[in-house]
Amino acid sequence: MGASASVPEKSIHQFTVKDSRGRDVDLGNYKGKVLLVVNVASKWSFPFHLLAFLFSLGFFFFFL
Repeated sequence: MGASASVPEKSIHQFTVKDSRGRDVDLGNYKGKVLLVVNVASKWSFPFHLLAFLFSLGFFFFFL
């Protein structure tokens, strides 16, 4: 599956996103590292057990 001719392909490292405090984060800083991207809508009530799982997953990989 490729991008259509009218939409240029972009690397995830070309994007800037907001962190949990609302600050801009350049994903280019993470080039060469493994990223887990989770789309969490801010107006959707995220189940606590899934949030806890994501935090524990992050801590697991942090200490590898």
